[in-house]
Amino acid sequence: MRSDIHRPSATEFDRLRKAAQLARDRREHSGKVKAVIDSMLPDVRAAYDWATTFEYAHYIAKDIARKVKASASNLSEKQEALLVKLHVESLDKAKQEEERQRQIAEGIIKPVPTGRVTITGTILAFKWVDSEYTRGGTMKMTLLTDEGYKVYGTCPSSIEATEKGTKVKLTASLEPSRDDPIFGFYSRPTKAEVLI
Repeated sequence: MRSDIHRPSATEFDRLRKAAQLARDRREHSGKVKAVIDSMLPDVRAAYDWATTFEYAHYIAKDIARKVKASASNLSEKQEALLVKLHVESLDKAKQEEERQRQIAEGIIKPVPTGRVTITGTILAFKWVDSEYTRGGTMKMTLLTDEGYKVYGTCPSSIEATEKGTKVKLTASLEPSRDDPIFGFYSRPTKAEVLI
């Protein structure tokens, strides 16, 4: 018998046996995950791939994809439907953003100007904002201007009684948002009037 052959101790042997079993379990689990992924319908598979590779995928979609990898089990119909819905919404949002960027580049939508400007537009929304500086709060308004950009600010009291969708004109100080060139804020609105 050769004496230069290393014989592992019982502890070493046990550690090597456990490492080999763990490697077999991982291969088996990976095979199950691959089988689950391969069995997905094309739209579910596309949504799954989006959730696992796209950095800005919805956090719920990422969580569903993580569960597939962790459990190696099929998604329920509701999980599949939600995953596909989130993917489609993401694609639609990307198309809208692409169209918006094209319109900005072509000058169809103009960026928010800076300074005191007279603007004409349609009221998109009203919002009541509580404030400690005024009596109870202030009515805020989002306006889509005729130039295509949106602005948000205090609704002048002379047009507070109007409804969403009403065309108005006012003069205010505008400041563009730091994040979006076609969204801004207005302050100190004056000469507000409803247009017919």
